[in-house]
Amino acid sequence: MNIVVGLFLGLTQVLASTSNTQCIQIVPGGAVEIFWMQVKRGAEDASNELGYSIYYRGAKTTSDGKEQKRIVSIVERNGCKALILAPSANYDDEVEKLDRKGIPVVFIDRRTGSTRLASLVATDNYSAGYKAGLYMAEKLGRGGRVVVLRLKKGVSSTDLREEGFIDAATASGLVIIDSPYIGDSVAEGRKIAVSILSNYSGKIDGVFSSNETTSSSLLLALEKLKAQDKMVNIGFDISQRLLDGLNKKVFTALVVQRPYRIGYISVTTAVANIVDRGSVEFIDTGHIFLTPYNIKEKHIKEELELNYPLLKNNGL
Repeated sequence: MNIVVGLFLGLTQVLASTSNTQCIQIVPGGAVEIFWMQVKRGAEDASNELGYSIYYRGAKTTSDGKEQKRIVSIVERNGCKALILAPSANYDDEVEKLDRKGIPVVFIDRRTGSTRLASLVATDNYSAGYKAGLYMAEKLGRGGRVVVLRLKKGVSSTDLREEGFIDAATASGLVIIDSPYIGDSVAEGRKIAVSILSNYSGKIDGVFSSNETTSSSLLLALEKLKAQDKMVNIGFDISQRLLDGLNKKVFTALVVQRPYRIGYISVTTAVANIVDRGSVEFIDTGHIFLTPYNIKEKHIKEELELNYPLLKNNGL
């Protein structure tokens, strides 16, 4: 945590005495994924240090843009001074309206629409996906046949991961044989993944899945079919099940975000924008490229402990 706090030490000292427990509303992109729970933890730590309270509430799924918009609409009624949002719909009009009223917006994890009035605190998703594509190519060599399990068209974070992976994979000589959208329901995604793996039985060398739900769907499908022995599987995000899958080498690698940092930095950015209007920027919070072999390294263990303290790494 010292690394994160150090970035904003001056801001903390200046602002902690001026905020008077004012409210910041945080609307995540999901309700139950471990990623969003750790975003919340980071946000709570930053808000406590800066003397702000947070109102944290999200829609049940990433795809429920209508419900998310309803939650966003109450930011003024809550008396909140800033909005932190993982957008699942276009918010250009809402951002402009809030900006006119002096309520800054900070996007987290993704950006939608064309507005440039909102700061963005997120993983560089294209770069992370691109690295996964290069790693897949390194493992498979030219001509490797790959399936990409996509989340949902229009979710910019996963769109960028998928685009980065496909660009790196095809430039390195891999062949993308299928790239279906399987949605944000693990149960439904598992059925689709089972169908794809069965239809292409013996013809798939590797699979890339672009978020926690698609990676979980893939894991369940692989466990059902027991088809993972010769495949290179790279997932995105992490949970206890996915970490166990990595330790069992069902996954060759996991691309892991830093949600605690995203939550923490989004609050410090929101508070900075409350005080200094017009401070709009993109902050890349980086990622962890996790394999069964580097997971024992000290800096990797420290990052996992900071961002995912409840995970138990039974592979160590």
